[in-house]
Amino acid sequence: MKNFKSRLYYLLQPHPNSGLKEKWVDLSLTGLILLNIFFLVLETLPELETDYHLFFWRFEVISVCIFMVEYILRLWTITVNPDYAHPLWGRLRYSITPIALIDLMAFLPFLLPFLHFDLLFIRSVRLFRLLRILKITRYVRAMKLITDVIVERAEELLISFTIMLFMLVVSSFIMYNIEHAAQPDKFTSVPATMWWAVVTLTTVGYGDVYPITPLGKVFGALTAMTGVGLFAIPTALLASGFSDKMHKKHHSNRYCPHCGKEV
Repeated sequence: MKNFKSRLYYLLQPHPNSGLKEKWVDLSLTGLILLNIFFLVLETLPELETDYHLFFWRFEVISVCIFMVEYILRLWTITVNPDYAHPLWGRLRYSITPIALIDLMAFLPFLLPFLHFDLLFIRSVRLFRLLRILKITRYVRAMKLITDVIVERAEELLISFTIMLFMLVVSSFIMYNIEHAAQPDKFTSVPATMWWAVVTLTTVGYGDVYPITPLGKVFGALTAMTGVGLFAIPTALLASGFSDKMHKKHHSNRYCPHCGKEV
């Protein structure tokens, strides 16, 4: 039984040295996730939802059963991993990890109607079906690279987003004081002006709210130019992180496998 559990664990758990069987399992589950998202989109077309309602429902039932069995098997076999070796506490710790919670939410919303929840709440929770696309991070190797880069650059990204938030508040406050007297129906408050600030800083420019005073136009232009450079910072940080990761990947023999430092 122990050997069977171990084989099942490695069959379900993607790893760089996966064999043919493991890769087929990965591809099958990845395909199922993508089909779920595809059919979820098609369900919003009234004519298709009416004609193929039974098909969509049956596919949902089959998917839920597969995701439920997958979750139970992962929870049962996780004790093979030394980090979760304890039969009780190990499984409890694993069950609250982000990837395990995503696995749980892949099928849990389907069960809520049988628990007599409020119908409005159930319709809202159906949006959690979109979380199934996050399950694909378990099977796509590139997603791990993206996650690693974000984690490594978390401090710099947090600082850049803090600066962006600061600029959002400051520009909204200044523009409100400039334009409120001229357009009291548009720039009604600082929170309302934040919509203009977001659109301007991101250089989207919908044109639904814009300054009409000379000072407001000058400040609006300066805000837009500031946004061009401001929103380039996170992009540059992520690009630099990807570059470092790819460099380490192609020159792995030059780095310590434990600390990641160059040797």
